[in-house]
Amino acid sequence: MKKSSVVPVSMTNFMTHAKPHHHVNHTLDLHGMTLAQAYDAVHHHVQQGHQTHAYVTVITGKSGVMQVELPDWVRNMQGIRMCEPINGGGAFRISFKKTRHKKK
Repeated sequence: MKKSSVVPVSMTNFMTHAKPHHHVNHTLDLHGMTLAQAYDAVHHHVQQGHQTHAYVTVITGKSGVMQVELPDWVRNMQGIRMCEPINGGGAFRISFKKTRHKKK
């Protein structure tokens, strides 16, 4: 029997070496964070996601202050197209404006 030449790749290696794909989701779960930690994490997550994804998902839970505050946190961030509740309001999808590259 011939051995396969396929080498298993861990998700860490795959994500490190893979080219960005705009259809892959980038998710952040805010459960267990303080309000200040969540605020910082959302800003970092959105900035990172904007470079490689069409949108990011932020899980807030269906009740609580983070669910209320999140839309305000991202409202004035540059490059945000929309922040919409999903999954019955327990999460938000934050989609980005397409970046236009100037032609030389």
